[in-house]
Amino acid sequence: ERGRVKPFSALSGEYPRVLGNTPAMLASSDSTFGIVPARWSEEPQLSAISIYTAYRIAFQGCLTATANGAQYTSVPSNTTAETECRSWMKKFWSRQTDVTQAEVDACVKVAMVDTTKETDPKRRWAYTCASVLTSAGFMTY
Repeated sequence: ERGRVKPFSALSGEYPRVLGNTPAMLASSDSTFGIVPARWSEEPQLSAISIYTAYRIAFQGCLTATANGAQYTSVPSNTTAETECRSWMKKFWSRQTDVTQAEVDACVKVAMVDTTKETDPKRRWAYTCASVLTSAGFMTY
C-alpha cells in the first residue's frame, strides 16, 4: 500500500535523523499519536490533534536547525526558497524519485506568501521547514 501513516515509534527516530537535533516536545508526545500495546498490531491513524502536534514538534526542531545556518539569516526569495525546499524534500522524504514542481511550488508559497507576517527570517524558514516535515512525504511510508 502507499501512504501508510508512520507510527510514533518510527517518527521518534525520524525527526532527529533528518533535523540533526531532537525537539524537546518529542519525548512527551507519544500518547498524542496513540500507543500500541506490546505484541499488538494496529494501523496508525492521524487526527487533527496528532497533525498539529507533529507540526509543533517539526517547528521546534526546525527552529533549532535554522538557528545556525547563514542562509537562514535573510528573508527567503523565490530562488532561495526553491533551493531549500528541494533540499529539505529530498532529505526529509527519503524519496528515490525527484519531487514534482507542484510540491516545490507549494513549499515556496509557504516561504514567500504564508509567512510574510513573520519578521524574523529564521522563523520564516522554520515555518517552511515544518510544513515539509508535516506533509504526507514525511508522515507516511
